[in-house]
Amino acid sequence: MAGYTRQSAADITANAVIKAAPVNAELNALLAAFNASTGHKHDGTTAEGAFIPTLADSDGNNKIAVDTANNRHGVFVEVSTNPVEQVRFQDGLIVPVTDNDIDLGTSSVEYKNLYIDGTAYLDTVSIGDNDYTTITNNEYDVSSGNLTVDVAGDIILDADGGDIFVKDGGTTFGSLTNTSGNLIIKSGTTTAATFAGANVDFAGTVDITGATVLDSTLAVAGAGTVTGTLTATNNAAVGGTLAVTGATALNGGLTMDTNKFTVANTSGNVLTAGTMTVAGATALNGGLTMDTNKFTVADTSGNVATAGTLAVTGASTFTGAVTADAGISIDNITIDGTEIDLSSGDLTVDVAGDIYLNADGANIVLQDGSATFGSLNNSSGNLVIKSGTTTAATFAAANVDFAGTVDVTGAGTFDSTVAVAGVLSPATHVDMPDDAKIKIGTGDDLNIYHDGSDSYIDNATGALNVATGTSGIAINIGHGTSEVTVGDNLTVAGNLTVQGTQTVVDTVTMNAANAIVFEGATADDHETTLTIVDPTADRTINLPNQSGTIPVLAAASNTAITSTPAELNILDGVTATTAEINLLDGGTSASSVTVVDADRVLLNDNGTMKQVAVTDLAAYFDDEITAMPNLVSTGALNSGSITSGFGTIDNGSSAITTTGTVNFGSLSDGTITVTGFVDEDNMASDSATLVPTQQSVLAYITATMGSVTSAANSATAAAASYDSFDDRYLGAKSSAPSVDNDGNSLITGALYFNSSTNVMNVRTSGGGWTAAGSNVNGTSSRETYAVGTNKTSNGGVSYTGSTTSFPATYDAPYVDVYLNGVKMLNGTDVTVTSGTAVVLAAAGAAGDIVDIVGYGTFTLSNQYTKTESDAKYATKASPTFTGTATFSDGNITNVGNIALDSLTADGSTITITGNTTFADGAYDFDIASHDTSNGLKLGGTLVTATAAELNILDGVTSTAAELNILDGVTSTAAELNILDGVTSTATELNLVDGATAGTIVNSKAVVYSSGGQVNATTLAIAGTAITSTAAELNILDGKSFVDEDNMSSNSATAIASQQSVKAYVDSSVATAASKGFAIAAAIVFG
Repeated sequence: MAGYTRQSAADITANAVIKAAPVNAELNALLAAFNASTGHKHDGTTAEGAFIPTLADSDGNNKIAVDTANNRHGVFVEVSTNPVEQVRFQDGLIVPVTDNDIDLGTSSVEYKNLYIDGTAYLDTVSIGDNDYTTITNNEYDVSSGNLTVDVAGDIILDADGGDIFVKDGGTTFGSLTNTSGNLIIKSGTTTAATFAGANVDFAGTVDITGATVLDSTLAVAGAGTVTGTLTATNNAAVGGTLAVTGATALNGGLTMDTNKFTVANTSGNVLTAGTMTVAGATALNGGLTMDTNKFTVADTSGNVATAGTLAVTGASTFTGAVTADAGISIDNITIDGTEIDLSSGDLTVDVAGDIYLNADGANIVLQDGSATFGSLNNSSGNLVIKSGTTTAATFAAANVDFAGTVDVTGAGTFDSTVAVAGVLSPATHVDMPDDAKIKIGTGDDLNIYHDGSDSYIDNATGALNVATGTSGIAINIGHGTSEVTVGDNLTVAGNLTVQGTQTVVDTVTMNAANAIVFEGATADDHETTLTIVDPTADRTINLPNQSGTIPVLAAASNTAITSTPAELNILDGVTATTAEINLLDGGTSASSVTVVDADRVLLNDNGTMKQVAVTDLAAYFDDEITAMPNLVSTGALNSGSITSGFGTIDNGSSAITTTGTVNFGSLSDGTITVTGFVDEDNMASDSATLVPTQQSVLAYITATMGSVTSAANSATAAAASYDSFDDRYLGAKSSAPSVDNDGNSLITGALYFNSSTNVMNVRTSGGGWTAAGSNVNGTSSRETYAVGTNKTSNGGVSYTGSTTSFPATYDAPYVDVYLNGVKMLNGTDVTVTSGTAVVLAAAGAAGDIVDIVGYGTFTLSNQYTKTESDAKYATKASPTFTGTATFSDGNITNVGNIALDSLTADGSTITITGNTTFADGAYDFDIASHDTSNGLKLGGTLVTATAAELNILDGVTSTAAELNILDGVTSTAAELNILDGVTSTATELNLVDGATAGTIVNSKAVVYSSGGQVNATTLAIAGTAITSTAAELNILDGKSFVDEDNMSSNSATAIASQQSVKAYVDSSVATAASKGFAIAAAIVFG
């Protein structure tokens, strides 16, 4: 490189240490070679360098090149690893190299607005971000959505002698045509309606859904079908129809608007006052000039200049607005100002949605060659169609009002009413289709019609009278051999005589007290009358599908008998007295009896009630009790003893109580087996099958809680230390505080962090605040200098261009110095001892960049090693709080167990938000005061029942409905209903005949006394007497055994094994000790 000499070649080598001085020298030489202050102009001079003919990337495939031979610039783009010229810039032109090859913008990256002071020649115009709207050749397409044409004036569709077609998906379904100044509406290619002035001529059928009012005469040339009412207030006359089906010949020449376009009658010369379009090719050699400067083509360069429009034959996409002061010409379409002109052919507006013509308060005018032949107008929201300037039809909602004559060549079908103000006199008849009605009356009260199957006379109001003008004339309904059906109620004012059999298919309702009277075979004064009691609700009496006589009651009764015949038949042969049957009805009398072998007990033998000897029951129980795995009791087992030899004793929900001793080999709940009880203060056995005594559990916990007490004391000391620390460090504040976090006076040495200035502050003995630690406070000093350029440092010190000394604030020697991005070695490359400036060992060159990062020192609080901390804060394994512990209003979070002699609330309520389990044992959950005001509440509602009242239901499984079944046998129909559902036979019921409540009678049913108990002096199972008392057995009521070291079940009914109690206590004590130390260590900082 010219002007560049390699510097420090010996110092800048591979694997050498990078030093500032050699690198600076090399960079300075490069800057000098490149003229660092001004750069190179590349203007072709020796000093500034040669011209740069090409701007390119590294491989030269993407570039801008100068073509000096053709005086142009070429833009090359890499295509398949080769540079390809895409666009050229030359005199007055920006042209693509290849026709129809270059796009302006993309679908995602678009230009904004395009301004053209001339004509834009475009093959196709695509409008909108979604490219839904395109204009190409003679067609305007909208591929999605609606097309809205919104103008301030009229909307004019001018076909210049052609037709205006309406298409759907490219298929023509209608058109608007001008014939001799008349508006012709075609459906497809068939003329549907011709508007001549205010008159309209329909070529086919007119189907009007709403009511049609013809103010004048209606003349129907062919057959006319009226499905409703036809109203004609005046005469309607059609003077005649003007139809032009062939060509129109104009003789004598043609003149349009005086002189705009003329064809001479004799010579045929054509003269136009506007533009003449030449369809063929025109060759011009030697350049082209029009009207001096309107359009020129240079003879030598070929440059084109136009003062008017510009036509582009290829596709151009404009994402912004296109402004063309002289209009836009697209093939045969010219858009200029408020007019769209088509010079030849048809204009197709093809959209995927609806087409909107919005005139903004004006009219939509239909013209042919600028001559108006019709219009679409808005009048108070109604569509008005004019032929020329005369109103022809007004559409109001679904109604149409024709101002002139309606000429219907084909059949006229009226789906709704045709109102005839005069008389309708058909020559022969009126044909009416199915469901078309003849309505009579002002309110159309009477309708006569046929629905395709049946004929109807429908009367809406008043009576429909079918009568004769003369008495004695019969009215016959129906054919002699057919039936007459009355679809609704039939009321006969007189007597109804039925000569044949009367058949009633549905319900017969008789509004009379004596509903049915039977005369009998003899006509006399004796009849049988069926009467009813005035019902208070709907009742149903079913006659059985049987032959026989219906029994009757001796007296009238309103009580329904709900027993089935089979249930009533149970009483057939019953000899029991009422008193004997009433033994089943809640009897309470009882007496003692001695049970002997001959006594009988009533049993249900697989659905049949039988008397069974007591000896049979004794033998059965001997066998079953010996073999049964479980003994289930729902009542009390009083006195006697229970010995082993049988399976499990299952007492259900009832209690087993004993005042003696329960001796057992093992007890099991199916998961845990208990082999015995153990009283070991040190839990030495660590057994999963032994249950510890309360005393041994208490002794073990007391012995192990000593360390917990120490930990608690440590926690108390730690809490005090934390409060001291909280008074010392106040946290982050936006401004200097005046009191500590507890609202007390500030102490000397207190700290707080100012979040506004990001500075730690300390409280002085004088009562003020000052910055703590270094005056730098971290890395807040950062400076950047350009050697030789004066500036003021961030610390406010002036730098005056020294090449060696630069001001900075730092705590010596904590500072980093970089020269042109290379870090200097403190003490070698730079001196950093003053705390106010850094001094380079070698002077920097002008323009070198010096970066300085200064650091400040600060002092930490006292630090302790683990050994020092352990010595300072003693570890307590199981602390014990003696005396009263008072906690401030807040939550107590317990991760282990808390043993309390008592718990007293300083307020009115102790709230426990989690689940609470009261462990079973020698303690009860006792509500000391329970009365009508205070005590046990469930869901906030006080339970008013006493414990004795609640215990009444102990063991009761019957529902109230079941207990009330036998209430009140009195031999009435209601009393017989007691047996509703009873399946016992008469023999089975007779077992209660002679039975006495509380007394065992031989061969009779045993009825329990009012106590409902079986009292036995002894109880033996398999011949072995049970010696345990009920109180002794009740110890195991509802209990299960569990061996869980973590006590996860937290059960109030399970009995824990000795091993699990020991494991849980050991773990809890260890956890409490570690947590006590953790709390103490965490909250104290020094």
